[in-house]
Amino acid sequence: RIAGVLKRLPPPLPYGHLDAAVESAQRHGLKVLLLHAVPGFLRNGEHRRLMGRADAVVSALAEQIPLGTPAFYRRVAEVARLRPEEIAVIGPDPHAHAIAPRKAGLQSVLVFDESESKAPRAGQMLTVQTFDSAVPALLARYERG
Repeated sequence: RIAGVLKRLPPPLPYGHLDAAVESAQRHGLKVLLLHAVPGFLRNGEHRRLMGRADAVVSALAEQIPLGTPAFYRRVAEVARLRPEEIAVIGPDPHAHAIAPRKAGLQSVLVFDESESKAPRAGQMLTVQTFDSAVPALLARYERG
């Protein structure tokens, strides 16, 4: 029964591309928070390694709050002991990584597929094509005011 459920799950996200974003954030003196909803039995070595590089890890499963909700992001701010406006969420899912965090008062950077010819329509949302360009783009936005 479990094998059938596991076959229907999407393949795990390749974490290697996140390393550049983590390194960039840490190089700029920013805290790195890893937010996830991965049950323990699905965590692979790459996921555990990335968790070890983060300053804090917040599990939607442990908090019992769905990941793509404003309530989860408000909880992230509490756990990190930061004001929501001091946190930027970086990720590829428009709802979970952009809309929900913004509704909770957090900043967001939407990473869209590099194969797309132009950024998705995102209004005032900051969009980038690669994870490693997210932190520099965010910092540049704030330097401009």
